[in-house]
Amino acid sequence: MTRLSDLRIRSKALILVGATLLTGAIMLATESIGLSNIKTLMDELLLATNVERYAYETILEEKNYLLNANGATSDVRLAEQAFRKAEDDVKAILTTLDQIDATDDRTLRERAKAARQGTSAYADLYRKGVAALTELRGLTESLEKDGEAATKQARDYIHSTTDNNKELIATDILEFTYLIRANEKRFIIKQQPEVLV
Repeated sequence: MTRLSDLRIRSKALILVGATLLTGAIMLATESIGLSNIKTLMDELLLATNVERYAYETILEEKNYLLNANGATSDVRLAEQAFRKAEDDVKAILTTLDQIDATDDRTLRERAKAARQGTSAYADLYRKGVAALTELRGLTESLEKDGEAATKQARDYIHSTTDNNKELIATDILEFTYLIRANEKRFIIKQQPEVLV
């Protein structure tokens, strides 16, 4: 302790300044490492949040597609727009998962792998559903056209025939075409087989 008391005030001040600078340098290094870790964690959290956000947007667009592709409330333009938006969201999810794969967090990469598999399976099933609904729309249009043709032929036959017996048979046929078409409309609106008479 005598050595310290033997030093001049100037030497003591220099030692104090040196110790302060060393402490500041250690604090700066610790802060830099800590902030770097926080930034990495925030970036990973942002990527994970983006995956979740795009997943919810994809589900929303799927619902929009179903609302607009349904036979009762069909709006093909809005349905196609919802399908394209859902496809874009799936691409955004996969791009974000690619970014997650580039991170150093092994646990996050494993979750990203599972999310990628789930997203790919969902997208495949969604595309199959859209294809089935598109085919159903075509069949519905065909049914509508054929039903209208059958009804028109029965009506024309009733007006052209003079035989009462044939007219009664044609009237029965016309009633059945109306019944079939009414059932078709009920099914399109309710989408349940129980509504068929």
